[in-house]
Amino acid sequence: MPTREHNLQFVIASYLKLRKFIVIDCDIMDGLKYAKDSARYPFIVHHKKMGYIKGQPDMIAMKDGKVYCLELKSENGKQTKEQKAYQEMCAKNNIPYIVVRNLDDLRGL
Repeated sequence: MPTREHNLQFVIASYLKLRKFIVIDCDIMDGLKYAKDSARYPFIVHHKKMGYIKGQPDMIAMKDGKVYCLELKSENGKQTKEQKAYQEMCAKNNIPYIVVRNLDDLRGL
């Protein structure tokens, strides 16, 4: 059964697509819960080689030459230390990073 955060991801992605954003799902490690144990390690190794960073945002949204990193959280969800570090990395590179709990958090994009 999908979590509230996964439901939020679907709603946010649908909303952004309706507004003509390009949306990239970055929540790749969540798929591990569906993998057999023997497939987990090769999956992790492959994605780390491809550039996966622990704490990376759930989504990247792009439109009109702008890029936004979006970390989706339920109303009570908290960022991990890795997610906070990724947010800091974005700030140092002038990349907007938004913690999204509902559609109101996307106003102004």
